[in-house]
Amino acid sequence: MRTVEEKRETVQASLLKRRASLVKQGLCRDCGLNSIAAQVGKRRPTLCATCRADRRDREIERRQKRRRLDVADFATCYDFVLANEDYTPPRYATVPDPTRSDPLALAISGINSAEFPEQFEVIFAAATPVERAPLVADFYRKTYFTAELAQLSNPVAMRLMDAEVNEGTGAGVKLLQKACLALGATLEVDGALGPLTIAAANACDQDALVAGFKAARVAAYEAIGGPDLPEWVARADK
Repeated sequence: MRTVEEKRETVQASLLKRRASLVKQGLCRDCGLNSIAAQVGKRRPTLCATCRADRRDREIERRQKRRRLDVADFATCYDFVLANEDYTPPRYATVPDPTRSDPLALAISGINSAEFPEQFEVIFAAATPVERAPLVADFYRKTYFTAELAQLSNPVAMRLMDAEVNEGTGAGVKLLQKACLALGATLEVDGALGPLTIAAANACDQDALVAGFKAARVAAYEAIGGPDLPEWVARADK
């Protein structure tokens, strides 16, 4: 009686023989249906265009799953941002936060009264830190933790969310796109976190991408300068 290993070898040999026969007939070795065309000066293909594309997509998906073991979650991203926008532990206090448009503006946990007047008023009306805490969390979830950001790895997503909070919508995404380009991706730096940017970010080595993103963010702050530069650089380098 044949062993399991011998049976497996027989099946594999039969499969290889079948594939070789299909290729000899000019048919795709995977589907056995579509024809394959020889290319001048190149090795004869064994897969049709459809099966090649399918294999490429599966490989990209496999790599992304392997590299995205730490998928973004709101709690991790929020804690990272709040540690920069408030004290540790957070106080949810009302503090002066003047802007160019309103020198008397206030802020609660980084939520500025001039930039987000309606949301600020709702949080300000809450009398205690205990009442304010869920309102602040809800603001950051609805405003910054987008469905697109949630598709990134946690180490990338939390730093991107922090950059978007501190530097403005789209600014952090541009830094991420530049970091991806530096690692060999092909992207347009447009500040939009779309499927191409998400796929490129997830396909990069995550440690290298985080390092590149931090470096790009530090460089952006240094280009602006100002008295708060050491604080901004320290924040970007976390």
